[in-house]
Amino acid sequence: MAKFSYLPENKRYKIIHLKEEDYSMRQIAAKVPCGLSTVVRTLKRFSETNFIADRGRSGRPRKTSLREDRLFLSNRNLNSSQILKQWTLTSNVSVCPRTVRGRLLEIGLRGCKARPKPLLTEFQRKRRLTWAREHSLWNIKDWEKDDNAPCHRAKIVQKWLEDHTVNRMNWPGQSPDLNPIESLWFKIGYEISKKKPSNKRELIEALIFSFNHIVTKDLLLKLVHSMPKRCRAVIKANGWPIKY
Repeated sequence: MAKFSYLPENKRYKIIHLKEEDYSMRQIAAKVPCGLSTVVRTLKRFSETNFIADRGRSGRPRKTSLREDRLFLSNRNLNSSQILKQWTLTSNVSVCPRTVRGRLLEIGLRGCKARPKPLLTEFQRKRRLTWAREHSLWNIKDWEKDDNAPCHRAKIVQKWLEDHTVNRMNWPGQSPDLNPIESLWFKIGYEISKKKPSNKRELIEALIFSFNHIVTKDLLLKLVHSMPKRCRAVIKANGWPIKY
């Protein structure tokens, strides 16, 4: 059975009013606004029943009225928990954050979270920009590197690098968006979170599984190949954080 999004009663009345003023169905859909099929369905129902309000439903009744829903929508710039906190101060009706999110979704408002970005000083921005310009013409073979993190400065790591004659390079601080390994850690972390490990043993098993199924040669090459693009993006952003 098809599911239809909820259309508030005020919009239903507007559809009827516009039809009485001889607007076409497409014009009504644009003015309400809503889908053309919603206009057709609303007008058909009104012509058959002469009724606008919702019929009685077989499931649990809606906890909030149209007027109460407007209270949710008047605070649309807040998150669902903040809206709920204000709601409890002004209403005797008990609702949960899920109800608030549902009311916001009904009018097409979806929550979003800003992408976390490193905080940069002006000095760090300029250093990133200089670094990106210096490395913008590097080829793929040039990009075997470490990011000078504390774990990479350990004696055992230093010895391995010396034994394998790996050249070190200066790496700008506060620049996870320039480091492809961060993308790999994110993928691995996401895969581990799906396993929901509850103890150390399960965490280790999830980590091993993630490495075996995610860390492939193709993925590693793709991450390495992203370095020229990252450099160009930093140059275009004048040293500020980029989307990676």
